[in-house]
This record gives sequence, structure tokens and C-alpha cells, in this order.
Amino acid sequence: MSEQLRASIKRWDILTEGVISQVNEAQKALVEARKKVEAVRSEKERIARLKAEYSDKLSTLQQAEHDINSTTQVRRFLNQLDMASQTLGHELVALHQQQQGIRQKFQALSAQRLKFEALGKRAQDEMTKVSDRAEQRSTDMLALQRFGQRKLG
Repeated sequence: MSEQLRASIKRWDILTEGVISQVNEAQKALVEARKKVEAVRSEKERIARLKAEYSDKLSTLQQAEHDINSTTQVRRFLNQLDMASQTLGHELVALHQQQQGIRQKFQALSAQRLKFEALGKRAQDEMTKVSDRAEQRSTDMLALQRFGQRKLG
């Protein structure tokens, strides 16, 4: 029985090690996803500042005597900024979904790691109980032998 328990403990340890490496990989992927989200969010904020700056520039150009070409160029640039902002918004949504998927995988792997560790500990505890019982039996047998020898002797 103890050989089976040793094999079981070894098996749970191997499974736990495998899951730990997967948890570490998922954690790295989660960090990378957060970095990507932050980079896209930062870029979107930068574009929003540019858009506000060029909107002010356009209103200044429209109020003063202006050249039609310069107004048209600013409007085109504002349209490009709008498209870039929309694209970044879509990318941000996709990154959030990706991040959520990674987070769920991380949580599932962490739960699996805890389960494997608990099962390994249970097998280790059972091994300890079996060992303690065997030692107790040995001690009891030795005590019975001594008692028997005293009675006979």
C-alpha cells in the first residue's frame, strides 16, 4: 500500500509542477495583455489630445480670414484622427476580451493547482498515517513479545 501511496504522491507532485508552469505562463500572458491595453489606452488618449488641439485650430482658422486649403487639411486630419480613435477603440475592446479570457484561464489553472496540491497533501497525510500505523503495530508486537517473555521467564 505504501508503494501505491508513494506513486500517488509522486504523480500529484508531477501534475502540480506541470500546472504551476502553466499558471506562470498564463500570468506572463496576463501581464503582457495589461501592457498592451495600457499602450493602446495611452495612444487613444494622445489622439484625443491631438483631436482637441486641432479642433481648436480649426475653429480659429474658421473665425479668421483663412485659406480654404488649410481648413480642408485640418478637417481631413481630424477625420483621420477620428478613424484612428475608432480603430483604437475596437482594438481596446478586443484586448479587453483577450485579457478576460487569459484571466479566466489563469483562475482555472490556479484552482487546478490548488486541487492538485490538496490531493498531494492528502496522499502525503495518508502515507504518514500508514507509516504511523505500521510503526505502532511494530511497537505493539515488540511490547507483546516482551510481555510474553516476562510471563514465560
